[in-house]
Amino acid sequence: MKDLEQLRQTAADKGIDVIDWNFESDRIQGLYCDGIIALSKKLPNSTAAACVLEEEIAHHDLTDGNIIYIESVQNRRQERKARMLAIQRRADLHMIVAALHQGLRSQEEIADYLCVTEEFLCAAIEGYRQKYGQYVRVSEDVLLLEPTVGLLSMME
Repeated sequence: MKDLEQLRQTAADKGIDVIDWNFESDRIQGLYCDGIIALSKKLPNSTAAACVLEEEIAHHDLTDGNIIYIESVQNRRQERKARMLAIQRRADLHMIVAALHQGLRSQEEIADYLCVTEEFLCAAIEGYRQKYGQYVRVSEDVLLLEPTVGLLSMME
C-alpha cells in the first residue's frame, strides 16, 4: 500500500504541488486546484492524510473545472468518480479479499492491513455495495458486502 511519502512523490511526478494548510473549517480535509493540493494540518495521522491525498490526486486525474458547489449534479458525479478512483487505488476488491484471506475480520484490522482509515474503508464498502449490490465475485471468491463484509470461497 502507498504511504504518505510515496503519494507525495506520485503527486510531484504528476506536476502537483502538495502543501499543508490550516483551513478555517474542520470539515475541509483537502482541496485540489490548478495543480496544487492543500492538505489540512488538522488530519489526525499520516494514514488519514494519505487517504485524503489519494482522493485529491484522483481529482487532478479526473476533475474538470470548479466542483466545490456540490448542489450541481455534475459536480456530485465528478466528486463520486474521484472518490471511487481513490478507493480503487487504496482499497480495491482484491485487496479486501486478501485481507479476509489473512483471517482479518474487524473493520479496524482490515483498515490497518490496507493502510486506510476505518472511515475510508466504510466508504469503499458502501461504494462497492452501490455498484455491485449484496455481493461481487472476485477471482475465485465471492465477497459479501451485506449485511457485513465476508468471504465465500468458490468450490470447483
